[in-house]
Amino acid sequence: MSGHSFCVMDEETRTPKGGKFRRGHYDLVVFNPEFISRSSLGVIRGQNYTVLKRDLPGIMTSLGQTPILVGVELVFNRMPFRSESHVEWWCRFVLQDHAKLVASREWMGRRFMKDIIVVAINGGNTQDADTLVKELLGGHETIDYWALGS
Repeated sequence: MSGHSFCVMDEETRTPKGGKFRRGHYDLVVFNPEFISRSSLGVIRGQNYTVLKRDLPGIMTSLGQTPILVGVELVFNRMPFRSESHVEWWCRFVLQDHAKLVASREWMGRRFMKDIIVVAINGGNTQDADTLVKELLGGHETIDYWALGS
C-alpha cells in the first residue's frame, strides 16, 4: 500500500525489485465468536497466508457466516491542514483505507467481512478544510467523518 493507492495482490505477484508486496492489516476487527471457536490461533491471527489459504475456506464453509462481523479503520488528523493539497492528501489516505475494507468484504470469492466502517477524525479543523473534506469523502456511507474543534 505504497503512497495512497490500494490493490489486492496475489502471492505470485512481485514488486518491481522482485520482492513480495507487504500485507495490509486492519486497525480493528470484531470476530464472529463461532469463527473463533472453530479456528486455530494461526488462522485467527491471519499472518501466514499459506495457512489461511489452506484452512480458511473449510472453516468458512462450515461456519456459514462471515468470520469477521465488522472491520474498522481509524484515520486521525491532529494538526491543522497547511493547504488544500494537504487536505486532499489526507482524504486520499482515508479513501485508501476505505478501499482496503471494501476489498476485504470478500476473500477468494466468499463473503469474509459483514460490515465495514472507516472513522476519519479531523482534529486540526478549520471551516474551509471541513467543507473540502466533506466534499472529498462524501458519498461513502461507510466513512464516518468527525470534525473536532470547528
